[in-house]
Amino acid sequence: MEKRSKCMSNRVKELYEEKYVLTRELQQFENYERNVRFAELFDKIIGFNTGTALDLACGDGVVAEWLNDKGFLTTAIDISEQAVELARKRKIGQVVMLDVEAPLPFKDKRFDLIFWGDSVEHL
Repeated sequence: MEKRSKCMSNRVKELYEEKYVLTRELQQFENYERNVRFAELFDKIIGFNTGTALDLACGDGVVAEWLNDKGFLTTAIDISEQAVELARKRKIGQVVMLDVEAPLPFKDKRFDLIFWGDSVEHL
């Protein structure tokens, strides 16, 4: 069963990289249509109080960088080596390569804001 699970995890990662990550170029936050709505929503909900933020499935890191620019100490994680490489080109506190079968690698296990968007629909 473990072998099958690992095989499935690897396939998900491959598809994600093939269909999403490898077809992208770094864009600015405002160039993504949905981010304008995210910005409005974040402003209404959290008012941009600073703290720590985690961007799960960060892709190229555009949201993590935006949160960082708003004053959050931001950590971005992704399962794709290519996505992590792209995200590291941005201004983000920390970018972490994640093994989907391992626990999250954070000692404190606490963030003030967790963002998880635009990931499942790309699989």
